[in-house]
Amino acid sequence: MGTLDYVIRALADWTFRKRSIGYFLVRGGVALLALLIAGNVFSVSIPTEFGPLTFNYEAGQASVILTTLSYIAAATLIVVGLILIWREHQSLGRKRVFVLEFRGLRDWNGSPLAEAIPHSLPGRREQVLVDLRQRVNDGLIVDPQAAVDRLMTLRQELDTREDGADRRDILYVAGGLAPVPLSFLAGILLDDEASVMFMDWNRHERRWQELNSEDDGRRFEVSGMGDIPDGTAEVVLAVSVSYRVDTQGALLKCGALPLVHLEHADIEAAPMDAHWSEQKQLALGQQFLDTAIALGNRGVRTIHLFFAGPNSLVLRFGSLYDKRNLPSLIVYQYDQTAAPPFTWSIQMPVAG
Repeated sequence: MGTLDYVIRALADWTFRKRSIGYFLVRGGVALLALLIAGNVFSVSIPTEFGPLTFNYEAGQASVILTTLSYIAAATLIVVGLILIWREHQSLGRKRVFVLEFRGLRDWNGSPLAEAIPHSLPGRREQVLVDLRQRVNDGLIVDPQAAVDRLMTLRQELDTREDGADRRDILYVAGGLAPVPLSFLAGILLDDEASVMFMDWNRHERRWQELNSEDDGRRFEVSGMGDIPDGTAEVVLAVSVSYRVDTQGALLKCGALPLVHLEHADIEAAPMDAHWSEQKQLALGQQFLDTAIALGNRGVRTIHLFFAGPNSLVLRFGSLYDKRNLPSLIVYQYDQTAAPPFTWSIQMPVAG
């Protein structure tokens, strides 16, 4: 079923792919040339009982100039189209798609993200597999520092691969299954100047999926901003998207700090897969960024972030976090078997 699905999607991508202007110019020129050749000399003979019935047509002297100009126009269309196609191929040769797949949860090797990249994306694919798994306990990171050390090499690896390429010719496609702190850190490490496309793993259909669903209009409901006393240096920021964050556990972990909560509207009624919209994720990301900016403007120096949401959204929020102007940020990992249920965290490499 997985192979058939891939073939169908690949065929659809090819059928509806965006064709260049050069392609249409060449096609138009060839069509015009064919009409000119067919119309310049025309002869049809139909046998009848009285003998062959013949129809002949040859262009007269009066149409020679018009015919010549038409041939010139057809040749011009073909030549210009071929030049545009050649230039497009030259441009595509410079474009590169870095497929960043982060593996940090289960010890099984699933379908590679690189195989799910839409064919409509131009450029040479380069897979960058960041394997953070430690294969001690399935689904658990037993040595967070070792995982962080591995992840911190990503920026250097990407710089080496890019090798001074123009940022306009680079596209990152990022996705994965990894603990929240590691995914957020991965988002921070992505280049601010390059375009990024996020994909996510569809657990129901067991395949990688684009964020191409309709925006359902649901946004975060923000609470707690008005309860922050003046001079507060640290706050707890809970972000509840797929599940509601265990805020009591977060406060047990951090102590008696003010709590700000970004909670997905109607979180209990919303479906678990309500995040497959690029426009919705952009809007949620803007709310998160606005909240972080507002906290910084109030003098908050450290944010303790507790996040329950899809990996693509964690990566996106990490890529949005301003590394120079926002408060210091610590991101926590949830473990429901522990007490309090947050076992480790990562201090993000940001200026605050």
